[in-house]
Amino acid sequence: MKLGIDIDDVVVDTSKYAYRYLFPLFRNNPEIMNNLKDIMKGKLTSDKMKQAADKYAPKIWKKAKVKPDAVKVLNSLKEQGYTLIYITARNKSINSEAEAITYEYFKKHNIPYDKIVFRTYHKRQTCLDEKIDIFIDDSVDTCHDIKNNTDITVYLFNSIINQKLESQVPRVHNWSELEQIINNVN
Repeated sequence: MKLGIDIDDVVVDTSKYAYRYLFPLFRNNPEIMNNLKDIMKGKLTSDKMKQAADKYAPKIWKKAKVKPDAVKVLNSLKEQGYTLIYITARNKSINSEAEAITYEYFKKHNIPYDKIVFRTYHKRQTCLDEKIDIFIDDSVDTCHDIKNNTDITVYLFNSIINQKLESQVPRVHNWSELEQIINNVN
């Protein structure tokens, strides 16, 4: 069985760290703070956003903490025979070191993986191409798109970005809860 897993705000608490780190630097810059969600997803619509992403994304990617129990659960799922495919918007247009930083971070934190697919903004097609059975993401729009247009089982991982948004997709709040759900699916 193949799991498709987003990285930021699913495996790594990226936005939480980004807000904490960037707020003191950009509290008087609404273009950056109001668009942080888009910046984190690689949707860079102005030169100022591109400059901020290029300058600060590497530090955020390196310093953000792994979500509690993520490594333990991912290792357990890997041991049970699941294929772990990470599907992320991280890419070289955000910062030229995006892929190298991601691989280094996974190695440093012992995050198991079979494959990492970078530069994926429209994740539905990647999920279909990779023959994903279960998909986990923090983006409400992405989860709805995949749920409504495929037969893939989808879970929305709760994060500071989506916690106040309504969703028709089942929401999970932590890795232990997700592990129980996945184990009950089989």
